[in-house]
Amino acid sequence: MYTAANEGELTRVEVSPDGPVTTRLMVNIKDVLQGSNPLPLQRDDYFFVRTVPDWNIYRSASISGRVLYPGNYAVKRGEHLSSLIERSGGYASDAFLKGAVFIRESIRTEQQKNINDMVTKLEREVMAAANQAVSTAVKQQDVNFAQASVTQKEKYIDTLKNLKASGRLVISLPGDYKLLKGSPYDIELQEGDKLFIPDKPGTVQVIGSVLTPSAFVYRTGQPFNSYIKMAGGYASTANPKRTYIMKADGSTMRAMAGNRPQVIEEGDFIVVPEKIIFTPSLRNVTDIMDILYKMTLGVAAVDYIFK
Repeated sequence: MYTAANEGELTRVEVSPDGPVTTRLMVNIKDVLQGSNPLPLQRDDYFFVRTVPDWNIYRSASISGRVLYPGNYAVKRGEHLSSLIERSGGYASDAFLKGAVFIRESIRTEQQKNINDMVTKLEREVMAAANQAVSTAVKQQDVNFAQASVTQKEKYIDTLKNLKASGRLVISLPGDYKLLKGSPYDIELQEGDKLFIPDKPGTVQVIGSVLTPSAFVYRTGQPFNSYIKMAGGYASTANPKRTYIMKADGSTMRAMAGNRPQVIEEGDFIVVPEKIIFTPSLRNVTDIMDILYKMTLGVAAVDYIFK
């Protein structure tokens, strides 16, 4: 009996009075190699040797940062994140679990497709509106303003075209890694997965359109606007209403929850976008810009960790 481990398929095309005739023959490779069933090959034969199903039973995943035994680990099919953490010895005492960064290549691929699609849509909508503004302007002052606006938006779009996805998956790790087992975040590992667990930063970052972007010492219970003040306040180009917070785990939220400012946690990034003026017909473009801006920040943070 043939098995997948020693089976091959021979495809042969022969000429007949009625035209070419294709035949296929299953071959026991072991018998051929031992000489018990010699198989002379002919010109234009095609011989396909099958691989053993699921032969790639081991994958490689890495864990770094504040665990006892960081490194690259061989993981078998069906192995989960909790197993990788357990094999690495568990968390170090100063591990900052809220800041854990998990990277997956398949997610990076999908994110990059979404980024490219959004940039293409943004470019099409913005340029169409900007060109219309230039063509319909009456006064020279209006023409100059419209042309300057087009130039500004083109620079933004050129920057966004170079944006590369991070592949980050937002996860939540419990204080006791044994509690991760069986939870929704105990994901099955794939080839090339990376987990980084930083130590406690003790800081809050304020970036974007403020007078002095910088890192500040984390103070318990402080709202976001107190850190904005420490950064010198909003710059003239800032869009304060669209200020948001990127949490240490990679998730984002608006800085204002209704009329109440969000309280900042250790490791948070406070992000103040620049003001970009769009016509009323392009209000949805500001949402695209928000998404892309957040992606840019996420990529920068991941690149810093894994550089």
